[in-house]
Amino acid sequence: MFPPTLFNTSIPHLDRIPIDGWVLGFALAVSLLTGVIFGLVPALQAGRVNTSESLKESSRGLTGGAQARRFRNALVVAEVALSVILLAAAGLTLKSLLHLLGSTLGFSPQNVLTLRVLLPSYRYKAGAQSLAFSNQALARIRSLPGVRSAGTVTFLPLSGWWGSRQVSLAGPSAPQTPPPSAVWSSVTPGYFQALSIPLLRGRVFDDQDAQGTRAVAIISKSLAEQLAPNADPVGKQIEVEGLKGAVEVVGLVGDVHQLGITSEMTSEVYLPFAQAPAPIICLAIRTASDPANLAKAAERAIWAVDKDQSIGYVMPLEELASESLAPQRVVTLLLGGFGAMALLLAAVGIYAVIAYSVTQRSHEIGIRMALGARGTNILRLVVEQGLGLTLVGVALGLVGSFGLTRFMSSLLYGVRPSDPPVFVAVSLILAAVALLACYIPARRATKVDPIVALRYE
Repeated sequence: MFPPTLFNTSIPHLDRIPIDGWVLGFALAVSLLTGVIFGLVPALQAGRVNTSESLKESSRGLTGGAQARRFRNALVVAEVALSVILLAAAGLTLKSLLHLLGSTLGFSPQNVLTLRVLLPSYRYKAGAQSLAFSNQALARIRSLPGVRSAGTVTFLPLSGWWGSRQVSLAGPSAPQTPPPSAVWSSVTPGYFQALSIPLLRGRVFDDQDAQGTRAVAIISKSLAEQLAPNADPVGKQIEVEGLKGAVEVVGLVGDVHQLGITSEMTSEVYLPFAQAPAPIICLAIRTASDPANLAKAAERAIWAVDKDQSIGYVMPLEELASESLAPQRVVTLLLGGFGAMALLLAAVGIYAVIAYSVTQRSHEIGIRMALGARGTNILRLVVEQGLGLTLVGVALGLVGSFGLTRFMSSLLYGVRPSDPPVFVAVSLILAAVALLACYIPARRATKVDPIVALRYE
């Protein structure tokens, strides 16, 4: 019979967050308020302009008032600093996502079709009934063209469903420390082959591991290291919570990411489905080609055993693995979008400030050129102004990034919050964008006609 245990169901990729009307109203209100504030502040500043001072400053060829110039420079520095922070966050999450995509799952999701069946308790009261359903369904599925191997498991990796039990060594020589908890599953012969979970030692389950025979189990590598470090676990007796008597370990398999790609490798104990049948049956079917093409045939095979049985989660395992990374993709996309927008605003801000400065300094530039300054000298003069603002913004942004990205540790996998290559790359990107934004007005400054510029006033 199916022993009592704790089921956990956490399926983030099935969550759907509705967009209520108040959310849209709030976004609209914030947008309107932002437009009013950024339009009202310059208007108020323009109304307080000291005419005599402005005329004096204009007569000297300065770039507007000193206060206005400092304000514009401060805005550019703030834009650059914000760009550094957002781009650094986007770079860290992107690198984390790439690390996750390249990480080892412990199994092969390619060409694997998955289905889940929940056997109703009012129709499948005894474990023998669940076992009969599983055997008949697997026999029909294995006979389908294109099926290489198939098996069932209680909790499919990455599905968000799992259960845990305490596992300990049996016998008087077993250590008295608290026993470790391990994710458990009842599996049928063929499951490890269907998911290509490597067998490290011993054997996998076969048809001889039936009800009434010697109780056996297969454990994962990490669980073996917790139970008997530096020892061969095959042949040892273990006690599994919910089972009566000791169970012999007949095989050792590799670890898998049972709880999600972002989680650590999971300690697991596998029991033969024939000895511990369960009402939750997840089928893993390895196919020779696209597993989606076999979905309808697999459903018909199950309905041929029980025409009233509901079937869920009919999808390729690759799709399930991809959906498990949906939160990381969303965060990376959002931060990347914000970072790109901030970079664009910083480039526009630098260009606008330098272009305006060049326009206001035409008289000064004309005098310099009349006195023998070359185009390269003027180019360097203008570019240095923009790069100076950029360097200040980058420095402030790096300081802010080192402080703020530490709060992103929970969103990162295999990447440190202070990853040097990311921060170096962000700084170089901003420097290149700033150089381009400065070069265009600087190039225009070198084409100033000294005669026309001297007549400016």
